[in-house]
Amino acid sequence: MAVRNVKVCILRARHDPTLPTIPEQPCLDMFLLGSGSVFRYWHDVTAGAVDFLDSTMQPWVDIALAPADGRQKAAEKAFDATKAAGGVLTGFDAFLVLLHPGTYVVPNPMAGTPGQPPTLTQVQDTGAGFLVAGRPGCAVTSTINTQTFYCHELGHALGLEHSFGVLGNGANWSASPPFVLSAVYGDPSSPPSAAAPTSPT
Repeated sequence: MAVRNVKVCILRARHDPTLPTIPEQPCLDMFLLGSGSVFRYWHDVTAGAVDFLDSTMQPWVDIALAPADGRQKAAEKAFDATKAAGGVLTGFDAFLVLLHPGTYVVPNPMAGTPGQPPTLTQVQDTGAGFLVAGRPGCAVTSTINTQTFYCHELGHALGLEHSFGVLGNGANWSASPPFVLSAVYGDPSSPPSAAAPTSPT
């Protein structure tokens, strides 16, 4: 069996400096080294056909993000800050950006109305795509996402698409209805499709 080695670079960017960064070991365990890590998942689900030799995780950097910034802007800022901090970002096959915390506290436009709080929590746009010019596949995630989401989006960064095959309703992945029948999400036999239809892509 031919083994495809994929060099992935994980960038970590904090956009709220009032919060501590996630310590090094939990990050390594979640993505690179742990028995249940993202890399281990892809190694196991491909029966060892994909390996991640020479992949790396960059140190935390701080970036300024606004609630209106989408995943493209977040990726660009993470790349720029990591490069400015001395990070080497060449020679990789895919990139995974981890934002922290991935949420913003914003004024509630309905504040003052009975039952309305003064602020709301807004979630950062995340997902995959060719987000940074001149770079290979890139996925943007955040620390509020799940491991399933990390695995799913890394698959997209590696060039894998949804199966568009077996109809599923996502109930195998999500405990939160509505469970909508879809050929894009919910196919348990396809790692990039094994997610609820209401999850981000």
